[in-house]
Amino acid sequence: MVDKAVEESGPEGFRVLTNFTPDEFESIWSVVESTLSSRWNDGRGRKSKITPKDALFVTLVVLKHYQTWDKHALDFGMKAPTLEKMVMRVIETAQPVLFDHFVTMPTMTV
Repeated sequence: MVDKAVEESGPEGFRVLTNFTPDEFESIWSVVESTLSSRWNDGRGRKSKITPKDALFVTLVVLKHYQTWDKHALDFGMKAPTLEKMVMRVIETAQPVLFDHFVTMPTMTV
């Protein structure tokens, strides 16, 4: 999905979809890759056909573009409940890792 988006839309089209350039996306992916990949097929039920990297891409698109789950599901060829569950799983898994890597808390000393 990620490669197809870059191939079809170019770097600027990718930025419009996600608000990140392909290089910035790869940088974010390198931070969360091991965490998302190791937890991706945890649990019961059918295993996802979508790769963790593609799930991160879908999550960024959903977060940037305010639409209904049904609209995004249609865009990505998924069912709305499946899309919602996947996006929430990516957020819950990646958020602590991204916070620890990118957020520096200010010191309160004078």
